[in-house]
Amino acid sequence: FFFFKQKTAYEISACLVGSEMCIRDRSLKHMFEEIKTIMVSWDDVQYHEVQFQRLTGITNITWKVTITRDDITPKHIICRQYGDASLFFDRKDECQIYNQLANLGHAPICYGQTESIRLEQYYDSDVLDAGHMNKPTVRRIVGLMMGRLHKLPIKDVTKTSMFDKLFENRKMIEGFLAKAGKYHLFSEDELSKIEQIKSLVSQEEIEFLQEKLPKNEESIGFCHNDILANNILIMKENKELKLIDFEYSTYNYRGFDLGNYCNEMLFDYSVDKAPYF
Repeated sequence: FFFFKQKTAYEISACLVGSEMCIRDRSLKHMFEEIKTIMVSWDDVQYHEVQFQRLTGITNITWKVTITRDDITPKHIICRQYGDASLFFDRKDECQIYNQLANLGHAPICYGQTESIRLEQYYDSDVLDAGHMNKPTVRRIVGLMMGRLHKLPIKDVTKTSMFDKLFENRKMIEGFLAKAGKYHLFSEDELSKIEQIKSLVSQEEIEFLQEKLPKNEESIGFCHNDILANNILIMKENKELKLIDFEYSTYNYRGFDLGNYCNEMLFDYSVDKAPYF
């Protein structure tokens, strides 16, 4: 399967004025009040004392929230505003998996969550440049991180591969086919590519994969399932690499993480023009 991602511009354009800016401001004020129900140390912080910076993201809207005062800690947090990803994973499972990863030290600290947001530790870091993914030193470090992740004993999650879950619950495949059937939305070139993708989710292809995929339990481990450059951070303090964004993390064939990483080495999503990679 190929997961195609389209870059989304998250910075607020200078052309947003009037009613659009008012709508955005009301939304942020509401989110700020929700943040304060979790962050006890922010209890007396006022809305005008915080700054919101929208970061890159696809599944969720991610904000860096900063307090302008110096007497409050933590001064920076990450606020992950949930998007609709019901076709891809169960949000309840994703939250409990993330909490386990944070408690085990494999994900940023979770300060708390509601039905609409999760607050996480902010890493003072830079995003790995996509062109550096193929550097031998980076490959080795990421490989070691994969290995540690694959050995984690994540509780209350069925040790079934992501592929088997997709085959049993066809919501994602059916969702793609429904969108792909709206021919009026696509150009001739796009329709040609869509037809190629449709062949990858055909019943014939699924049966082929079911026959060829490993049957032994040892081939399955807890996987990240989305290791691309934007999900690898370089800590500014010590240059240590950290994995983030575990929305798609679950049990899967360990080889998928490796294959996904090699596939992502070929793409650069920091492109401003269509097709944005």
